[in-house]
Amino acid sequence: MKLKKHKPKLFTFKTKNLSPFTKKKILYLKKIHYKFSLNSQKKWFKENVNDNDIHIVLMVDKNVIGYNLLHENKCLIESKKKKVLNTIFIFDTLIINKNFRNMGLSKILMEKSNKIINDKKKLSILVCYKNLIMFYKKFDWRILTKKKLKYNHLSKDKFSMFYGKNLKLNNIKKITIL
Repeated sequence: MKLKKHKPKLFTFKTKNLSPFTKKKILYLKKIHYKFSLNSQKKWFKENVNDNDIHIVLMVDKNVIGYNLLHENKCLIESKKKKVLNTIFIFDTLIINKNFRNMGLSKILMEKSNKIINDKKKLSILVCYKNLIMFYKKFDWRILTKKKLKYNHLSKDKFSMFYGKNLKLNNIKKITIL
């Protein structure tokens, strides 16, 4: 599909302001990408997404072609001197419809996500496979070693990365996602 005729538009919504139509389109894109049923996607959304989570949506002609979720979560940051309870973003779900890949659209979503993270002065963490590390590094995400992160979504075959909030890793003993 040519983008000149169908210029993508970028939208940002909090969950509580997400229309049922847009939510359905997001879930459909996730269903295609992750190979889980629509009912499974609805269940996951209901159980894991909160009212103030941020949805970054790229649309063409009322179709969601790109999506990213910044999920607010509590964490405990332990340094050598103190423990601090904080709110961070879990960078969750970056998807571009396969018919729109290799057009620079993921860059649009990444730049918007990074801007939101910076504007909110938050730390953000993502979990990815090794083959995606270089992609995220292009957008200034940095590797967070497994011994510094306690998170139930971090398995042996995945890596964690962080972005935002001037975090000095050498002062951090552990970040625990609650």
